[in-house]
Amino acid sequence: MSIHSVKEYFHFFDESIEKQTSIKIQEYYEGIKKEFTCLIQSISSANALPSIKELMILDAKLQILSSLMEDNIFKLSEQEIIRLSEIDSASYYEEIFKLDGMTHTNDYHSLLFL
Repeated sequence: MSIHSVKEYFHFFDESIEKQTSIKIQEYYEGIKKEFTCLIQSISSANALPSIKELMILDAKLQILSSLMEDNIFKLSEQEIIRLSEIDSASYYEEIFKLDGMTHTNDYHSLLFL
């Protein structure tokens, strides 16, 4: 799947969040969306790498949020879903690699590990 615009990127999340009746989840999502959009608009050569890192963290928050809302096999409260999204976002991609059997993520030279 190729994503060519911020609008395309958020299309998937917009649809899944619309199914939620939780005001807290919707407000949390809108905050991430606004921060993501502002960050995209402010990227320059001077701040590109820190901006990419922040975009990856925001993406991780959305991935975690979406996953926990979709499954919610643990019957987590909306506040707990938001809390886990915040806490786990910084190490999300590293954990994904580890789940795939790649235990030495320090050996990889990737923007995912900024």
